[in-house]
Amino acid sequence: MANIMRRLIEPSYGALISVSASHLHISAVQLSSPFVKAQKKMDPEIAKLREERKRRKLKKEIKLLESFGKKPKPVEELIFDKKYEETINERIRPKVELSEDEKDERAALEMEYKRYLNKLAVMDTRWIAKSVQKQENALQKL
Repeated sequence: MANIMRRLIEPSYGALISVSASHLHISAVQLSSPFVKAQKKMDPEIAKLREERKRRKLKKEIKLLESFGKKPKPVEELIFDKKYEETINERIRPKVELSEDEKDERAALEMEYKRYLNKLAVMDTRWIAKSVQKQENALQKL
């Protein structure tokens, strides 16, 4: 409180009030917040047991996290076999160039599929709107 009074009286702020802190009386009730919930008195042994349980639980979680953490792969799995390296070009599929007719057909199929999905979405939206309207009507009848 004296700190606040000092700030108010300091020359940088100007002398807003000229009251000494000794003339100011504030009760402890006014300083406490009305929103703070009063703590129940707890047996120290019970509090100690709860704290111990929390510690054990945290230790257990830490142990689980450590055990399931990232483990490095064995070196044997990282080594690439030479016979596969030699035949890799044979095993890679060549890119297929599509004809214009095939591209048009695929585009048409994709458009048809998108229209179908849009139609389903519209049907779902209408169904939801109808069911909400029915609920509101039923509530109004009550």
